Amino acid sequence: MDPLESSDALVDAGILSVSDSAEIDLTEAYLDAVEQFRQRSRADRVAAIGERDPDVARLVESSAVDEGLIAHLCGVLEWFPDTPVDSLVLTAIVLQALDRGTPETAGVPVGFVPILGSQLESVLQLYERVIVYVWREDCPPCDVVREDLEGLSPDQTEGIGQFAVYGPDCARTLHREYDVVGGPALLFVADGEVQSRLYGAEYPEVLSAEVEALQESG
Repeated sequence: MDPLESSDALVDAGILSVSDSAEIDLTEAYLDAVEQFRQRSRADRVAAIGERDPDVARLVESSAVDEGLIAHLCGVLEWFPDTPVDSLVLTAIVLQALDRGTPETAGVPVGFVPILGSQLESVLQLYERVIVYVWREDCPPCDVVREDLEGLSPDQTEGIGQFAVYGPDCARTLHREYDVVGGPALLFVADGEVQSRLYGAEYPEVLSAEVEALQESG
């Protein structure tokens, strides 16, 4: 399930609510379910996921995966018992972001999922290959990079998780953990490890070459 294209399904399921002013929020029923999973041990939560998909359970066993994200995934699984678990991971990521505080979206390329900096470590463990776009506001080079990312074809990015982080919201973490200062910056990650970085706006051919190298890594 793509949460960016299925918000109506999440509303119909009772996970999201929409106010008269069109504000989207998590329902109390869903939050209560997530809280119940938070109260359980990590092993119990992983086991619940493993009953549906052992491969995803092995991924979330990593200590780098946030406890809260695991609880959200367990909650989503209860709402969608017949949906493949791997297709619900992205939904859980988006719902956790909404729970913690909606990420900035103004400069996010089409096809990229906005996440909070606090989610980044977990996200990198849950996807074999990831592109992370770090952006900021009032940044002409960021606009160039966004357009270049939107120009990538589906064939180029097939199987690659695509996420965007608003740099000023997590500047210290980005600097300390990922050697990123400011923006725009791109991280190309395989198996949880940063393989390469691009800083600033580059020629589209350079971006395409990095994406191709990421596809071939591992």
